[in-house]
Amino acid sequence: MGLADRLHVCFVIRSLETGGAERETVELIRRLAGGGDRVTVLVFYGGGQLEQDLAGLRGVTVRSLEKRGRWDMPRFLYRLWSVVRQVRPDVLVGVLGVATESVLLVGRVLGVPVVWRLGAAFMDFSLYDWAPRAIFRIGAWLSRFPDAILINSEAGRAHHVAHGWSPARMEVIPQGFDVGKFQPDRSAGMAVRAEWRVRDEDLLIGLLARLDPIKDHETFLRAAAIAWRKEPALRFACIGGGVDGEYRDRMERLSIELGLQHVLAWVGERRDVMGCCNALDIVTLTSLGEGLSNAIGEAMSCGVPAVVTDVGDMARLVGTTGRVVRSRDADSLAAAWLELAAQPSLRRILGDAARARVMEHYSVDAAARAFRKTFTTLAERRR
Repeated sequence: MGLADRLHVCFVIRSLETGGAERETVELIRRLAGGGDRVTVLVFYGGGQLEQDLAGLRGVTVRSLEKRGRWDMPRFLYRLWSVVRQVRPDVLVGVLGVATESVLLVGRVLGVPVVWRLGAAFMDFSLYDWAPRAIFRIGAWLSRFPDAILINSEAGRAHHVAHGWSPARMEVIPQGFDVGKFQPDRSAGMAVRAEWRVRDEDLLIGLLARLDPIKDHETFLRAAAIAWRKEPALRFACIGGGVDGEYRDRMERLSIELGLQHVLAWVGERRDVMGCCNALDIVTLTSLGEGLSNAIGEAMSCGVPAVVTDVGDMARLVGTTGRVVRSRDADSLAAAWLELAAQPSLRRILGDAARARVMEHYSVDAAARAFRKTFTTLAERRR
């Protein structure tokens, strides 16, 4: 790649904590940098754990905009404008939420092409305060103006268009998963199970999701209570952090009310996602809304069969390699777990098929090439 062919891409994202969108962004950055491109990452709030994954990468710079909270907007926007003007990228990419609207304003002022990256295929705004609804509506109004909107699922595209977003520059680029990094590793899985005090003969079902109402931990817990009473060898793990302390406390109280305290681990946020995936016998998703789940794709890459709710493009991702159930249906979820729990050979067959499906249809390298093609087109148009 010649010097003139190299891109300078600037990503703007709330933080680099260990969420699905954040991990996807980090993998994309790694591949852009590996191909010789220069990448600047601007985070609202610094100190996220995934910043370590970018440390030392040639051509990658991470800078915190030191946002002080929700209402720190004038100062934040001035700092964003100042840094972008200083680094002079070829393309400016906003990842989810307020980052998209912010980069649009700054990009238009500075004449830099603007890309929005969207993820969710559904949001139940009744679960949150007024802010997410307002941001979504503002996004719909502004969606005519970015140079490209890249969304990770067909369901997400349909949802946004149905709610007033402009489809003119909207393109679906499914998330890709790194099957080299996420692969079957029994020893890594056994080490995590030992840490969680899960025996070899136990069958472990895990929910890898941040503590957020849209992930519907309540249905997971109610299904766990149903399934465990029918199969006492089942064990459960909730893996993921979150900032909503009231929601976390409410879910922990519910787990005690359901009698799960001795068979359920609240693991919290983990950096060793690959080890956590390999610790599971079944991975599950109970979300009320989802585009394409990183956690499920990564677990499938590790050869773990999945039971998911029929939201977003999840049925498309899982295909025939797992089970798909209705959201908010604890009985159906428990029945699907029990079916797989009773058939070890079926779990092995589905796990092998899940990894093969990710390798064939959801390659992280293919996703990175699609992103870079869009970035290159916009940068050349600007030049």
